[in-house]
Amino acid sequence: MSVSITSVNPSDIDAASDTSITIDFNVSRSVTGVVVTLVDGSNTIDTAVSTTFFPADANTANISLDSSGLDLSAVPSGTYNLYIVISDGSDNATSTAYSVNITNLPTPTPTPTFTDKPQIEDILNYPNPYSPVSGEPARFSFTVTNKNVDQVTILVYSSALRLIREYVFEMAAKDQIINRGYIELPAEAFAPLANGAYFYSIRVKGEDGETVRGKPGKLIIIK
Repeated sequence: MSVSITSVNPSDIDAASDTSITIDFNVSRSVTGVVVTLVDGSNTIDTAVSTTFFPADANTANISLDSSGLDLSAVPSGTYNLYIVISDGSDNATSTAYSVNITNLPTPTPTPTFTDKPQIEDILNYPNPYSPVSGEPARFSFTVTNKNVDQVTILVYSSALRLIREYVFEMAAKDQIINRGYIELPAEAFAPLANGAYFYSIRVKGEDGETVRGKPGKLIIIK
């Protein structure tokens, strides 16, 4: 039985000033993961993933998604659809759509500030859809703004947000990935997986021990 969601109340978004997007909801069973996708018509604007655990009880669960996970800088003001997929961790998920208003008014451009904290950008996986039967490796390309990192990790989740693969790269393997700009995983890593949609996330650990995670991506497997 799928987990059900009720009384969802996504907050309206001021793209120029909001630091988070708040979503309140009640759940019928314990929740282990949430995927939120902002859609304009049939076009996906962006996707954010939360793997926070929420127990099923009479209280309202609250998710506060960092707006930096949703790129709203170029989104015109208007009403959009917010698709929420909630999973109970047993490959049971419920998808529901809600309307949300976005206000995006021009603001003065601030003086840029610079930081040594690494950021993960330009995330792309290819080929996509991907067929492990072909024997070709799957590649996950990205850019790190500060290459002085100690560790690179890629995590792969099922459509129900269950972690099914985790690969950690350090030392020479990490340096090779950072310099060439992509992670390459062999077809054997995905051969046991069924056809369908999967999510992945790339994260890096800086020299100060702080971990930074990039925006999640979607991998389609077709055999």
